Amino acid sequence: MSWTIAISVLGLLGLVWPLIRQRSVMPPTLPLAPLSPALILFAGVLLWAAAQGWPGLPAHWAHPHWAHPLWAVARDHGVAGANTVSIAPYATGTGLLRLTGYALVFWLVLNHALSRRRAERLLDILAAAGGLYALYALVVHLSGAETILWYRKWAYEGYLTGTFVNRNSYAAFAGLSLLCALAAVARRLEGERLRPAVLVRHLKRRTALFALVAVLIALSQLASDSRAGIMATLCGLIVFATALAASRGGRARPGAVAGIAALCLLFIAAWGATVSLSETMVELGSDRLQVYRLALGALAERPWLGHGLGAFPHLMQELRTPAQNTVWTEVHNTYIELALELGLPAAAALLAALFWLILRVMIGLARQRDARIFCALALAGTLQIALHSTLDFVAQIPAVTFLWMALLGLGVGRAEVRRSRWWAQENGGVARENSLSQAALS
Repeated sequence: MSWTIAISVLGLLGLVWPLIRQRSVMPPTLPLAPLSPALILFAGVLLWAAAQGWPGLPAHWAHPHWAHPLWAVARDHGVAGANTVSIAPYATGTGLLRLTGYALVFWLVLNHALSRRRAERLLDILAAAGGLYALYALVVHLSGAETILWYRKWAYEGYLTGTFVNRNSYAAFAGLSLLCALAAVARRLEGERLRPAVLVRHLKRRTALFALVAVLIALSQLASDSRAGIMATLCGLIVFATALAASRGGRARPGAVAGIAALCLLFIAAWGATVSLSETMVELGSDRLQVYRLALGALAERPWLGHGLGAFPHLMQELRTPAQNTVWTEVHNTYIELALELGLPAAAALLAALFWLILRVMIGLARQRDARIFCALALAGTLQIALHSTLDFVAQIPAVTFLWMALLGLGVGRAEVRRSRWWAQENGGVARENSLSQAALS
């Protein structure tokens, strides 16, 4: 229910956004050329996901599930969905709706982020919202109430989960929120020497408030006891701090940006080696390892067409063995699940679209003097989710991905602002926006 309401609201915002742009005094517009590779790749993924649930494709593309004698009657009578690529067309439609919602968040934030004042306001709102969620989570956890809002917990009793069912999902959300809070603090300290007198002066401003928010979020994440979430967040924090240090006093040099990229790759390699060589996977249980094997086996059967976006829970009912008592609705590895559901080409296209956006963010870090905090935030948040998604399904939780897409939209929007009409019409608009921002800080 919650994500359906969120998608509906996003749809309404997407519909009224053109009207808002027309009524705005200086509507921010961005040429699509810099983002066209990502847009084309993502559009191709959406089209393929829609095709997976359409019964009009060649019959030999249909999922073998439909050849089962139990579905012979439905197939012979031409029932919709009886000859689709997807094993579960309705679930594929739902997955398509979610992907569209995530893209809408990115697109709306991207357009608003062309204004520095709007971008800073949104960053503060995201940080404050994360602080409120953390405060609620800590109060509920310390009170001993095993509830999620007004519901009795049915999983992860004794762990802090906030408004989430899974502690790992909350840890991922808290990690992104922590990055937002620290970015809000860094923005207010930007250009200042960190002397005692300066820090005392900032105690009278919102800087101290957001520092307190960061402490609350960090405490709540630690109380979740999610090892993967905490480690992924630490990697993100290191990249965030490194990116800010590399661009201190202005834009980052290309060599520094290359060093940040190498650091990200090092984290990914170290993460993979740690998981594969340690006992982590054994501690997670043999069931999860069996699910990985089943998923990879199913991927090998249909590597190009896939089994249908969002269809893994239905596929698992056919794949599971009598020895598996647990009902698995996710693979607990987003990359394997994407390849399994969409097929290797479409999954690679989706990841390539995200990679292109990150590439634009890193170019912005090297070229845009006033975008460094937002670019560093988008880069760190993406790395955090990328690492955590190897062991869990945090990127498949709408609340987490909504926040991630918002951070990515902020980074790309600020990185590409010089290409927009907003920049040109303001006649050196960043100076005007910076003066407004500095006035707001006092």
